Amino acid sequence: MLERLSLLADLRHDQATADRLLAEAEEIDADEAPHPPRLSPQQFEHVIDEAIELLPEEYRDALEDVRLVIEAVPTESMIDKNDCAETPPDILGLFVGPSKLERGEEDSAVLPSQIFLFQRNLERASIDRDELLNEIRVTLYHELAHYLGFDEEGVAGMGLE
Repeated sequence: MLERLSLLADLRHDQATADRLLAEAEEIDADEAPHPPRLSPQQFEHVIDEAIELLPEEYRDALEDVRLVIEAVPTESMIDKNDCAETPPDILGLFVGPSKLERGEEDSAVLPSQIFLFQRNLERASIDRDELLNEIRVTLYHELAHYLGFDEEGVAGMGLE
């Protein structure tokens, strides 16, 4: 319960309260609610760089065509209030824009596709830096698969979960 309240605090951009609630949850049951790693934006970007190096070459190459955006948590406009299962508030990453298959030569003036990584949610999904690295790698792999044209069913078939 405290973990969910922490997420709500993060969504209100109240990181101090979010961290306090996570610390309380850890005090109550450290095995079930270990405090997640918290990295500075620079440290987080370094872990992203490491995760990118672990991706297959085709996926690393695809990143050249996609804008990578780091946000603490999803903005309110990104969360579909009619279908929270589609974009839940604790989502780790989000692909926005046309896939490589949908993009044509005439689309050169269109904004590039984007992958959003949500730092606080990725940290919350991890118990240490190594697990955070893996979560980022899997999330990038997942979102880049969407860019390459895979739908959710196709991505699920890749065994990334």
